[in-house]
Amino acid sequence: MLTTPHAPCLGYCLNVTPQCSPVGEVRRAPSDVPDLDDAISQLIADGVANRVGELIGASRAAVRTDQLVI
Repeated sequence: MLTTPHAPCLGYCLNVTPQCSPVGEVRRAPSDVPDLDDAISQLIADGVANRVGELIGASRAAVRTDQLVI
């Protein structure tokens, strides 16, 4: 279970898997993440999210880990 302040952002990406979402759509999603741009940058740096232009999605590793968690 994710307990970081960035968890809601990653949770959103995992819920729309296997699709990527426009960053603007992620911004409009209800969330208590105070700085979404920082959250996205941190998730990418941690290897659990990928960004291509204005699209963001959960990384393959994040999706697989989410599938394995019981």
